[in-house]
Amino acid sequence: MSNAEELAKYKQLLDDRVITQEDFDKKKEQLLNRNESSGLTTDNTWLVALLLCLFVGFLGIHRFYVGKSGTGFLQIITFGGFGGVVSLMDYTGKELWRYEVNTENEIAHHDATQLPNGHVMIMVWERITELQLETAGQFPGHDIFLEKLIEVNPQTNEIVWQWRSWDHMVQNTAADNDLYGQLSDFPNKIDLNHSDLENGDWMHANGIFYDAATDLVYMSVNFYSEVWVIDHSTSSEEAKTSQGGNYNRGGDLVYRFGNPSLFENTIAPQFLFNNHHPSIVPNNYPGNGNFLIYNNGSNLEQSIAYELVLPTFSTNSMQNYISPVKQWSFTNTDMYFDKISGLQRLPNGNTLICEGDYGYWEVSVQGEVVWKYDGLGKSFWRPYYYLKSDSRLLKLNLN
Repeated sequence: MSNAEELAKYKQLLDDRVITQEDFDKKKEQLLNRNESSGLTTDNTWLVALLLCLFVGFLGIHRFYVGKSGTGFLQIITFGGFGGVVSLMDYTGKELWRYEVNTENEIAHHDATQLPNGHVMIMVWERITELQLETAGQFPGHDIFLEKLIEVNPQTNEIVWQWRSWDHMVQNTAADNDLYGQLSDFPNKIDLNHSDLENGDWMHANGIFYDAATDLVYMSVNFYSEVWVIDHSTSSEEAKTSQGGNYNRGGDLVYRFGNPSLFENTIAPQFLFNNHHPSIVPNNYPGNGNFLIYNNGSNLEQSIAYELVLPTFSTNSMQNYISPVKQWSFTNTDMYFDKISGLQRLPNGNTLICEGDYGYWEVSVQGEVVWKYDGLGKSFWRPYYYLKSDSRLLKLNLN
């Protein structure tokens, strides 16, 4: 009997007044402790977690997921993608930790993730002034906001690591200014001239995934239609430069994919057209180690869920660029949303796809749609799933 089934049995005994509330609470605590100490799950029935994707329209809670540490929830509260507050909460909704990045020059936005060491990595928009841009050879006539990553120790609120996209820009239009260079000569750097939106949101990254096995961060950058791979093994000082870290690239991009035209590669085709939800298939799951990304498909107004095999990264530049291999994909003429959305591999090999303005599709390896959920006009951010017997869900007392 699984923990979930055993707990349900005691709940029924409580409802039937065979045991007291005190007896039930003791039994529940024993089951939770047994599950956490063993690290095992015995219930093969999977629960699709729609917890995260319950924000109203595009306002309100933008991320909500069971924390990796098992101690609580990590929540970033955002409005329209930005909001500036990250909280760690327990299972009763009590706020255990709060961190604000909300000033005229910096604001947290879209995503945060808890690292294995308990630290929290947060995506931040950083103001770059008009004067800084002019010095670098860009003349938009206004300030802009570029991407920055910070790693915060919740015990001390100290920023222990950071990476700034501004430190890794290149521009090919103003030869007399800083950062000048041909894009094809600097494929590990970021084109400063790619965007010119008047609102200053030039990159609009919308998701990060941390891979502990390689100490790499994958960032989905929506307005560049790319995923950037960043070396987290660097120090903050090395991350400002083009040297250091496991790949000796410093804070320059270890790899990038989705839109090779941004570094003047005309051989590899663009295949991402706005994108969301970067992730890697976990160990012991079919396709483990492969990369998942949701292509919103703004070019054709039809979304595509991709499973990719990425090349082996090296310390060399990307002059001899190798595109990812498309291992699996799914699309449907009825599946399109130009915002949010994502996908997750299930342990049975199927893929759970979140279509942001519709709901969910569960799709087999053969491309058969085996289950759908219509949210009836609600908006959904990402798919997450958990075993019914997962101790983190049991603590929520869901019926």
